[in-house]
Amino acid sequence: MLLNIKFEYPEVEQVTLPEGFRYYVCPETARRMASVTTILDATGDKTGLLEWKARVGPVRAKQESEYATSIGSLMHEHVEAVIEGRDRPSAKTPPRILASKMADQIIQHGLCHVSEVWGVETRLYVPGLYAGTSDLIGVYKGQPAIMDHKSSKKIKKKADIVDYRDQMSAYVIAMNEKYGTEIKTAVIFMATRDEKFTAIEFDVDDVHAGKASFLDRFETFMKDPPSILGE
Repeated sequence: MLLNIKFEYPEVEQVTLPEGFRYYVCPETARRMASVTTILDATGDKTGLLEWKARVGPVRAKQESEYATSIGSLMHEHVEAVIEGRDRPSAKTPPRILASKMADQIIQHGLCHVSEVWGVETRLYVPGLYAGTSDLIGVYKGQPAIMDHKSSKKIKKKADIVDYRDQMSAYVIAMNEKYGTEIKTAVIFMATRDEKFTAIEFDVDDVHAGKASFLDRFETFMKDPPSILGE
């Protein structure tokens, strides 16, 4: 895997408010731009999530959400360390051991197909509109692609992760517009807590559909944008 940072990515300030709203500051205009994940969260179908919270109760729901976020963050640290040729974090506590094993699945079964890395944890944005952070940009199975690492309780199917498709497609738009690339595909590397792995590949048609869906959702979001974006 060749680490070849092909572009000079500008610093983009990220701000996360206490209530969870995240925005970025456009380097060219200093305008605040909502994050891709914030846009998707605001425009997504929360029926299943609300039913789960009602079923398990608010305390357990909060605990499980925080645990999942922690495991995901730790897993990302391991994967990024390997990509960048750094020492991996220690794995001595149960959550860290679990995150390390999940990262192993991505490293062994996902990164083996990545021949070139153009960016890691890269801030991507469409000036003045929206921004986000891509886990990995590079060449996957011979094709330039946007890639993301996801932790999960169980393996999910493509039909179950429309938000992920739209997220990746938003990054494709930003990358292509900003740097003149011709990325047409995206991949989710998904590892589960029982050490299973899948690579969910979004082809040209998937990404095309994801672009249209994200732009529709962005338009819906901006019909009544949070006041913080206009300050």
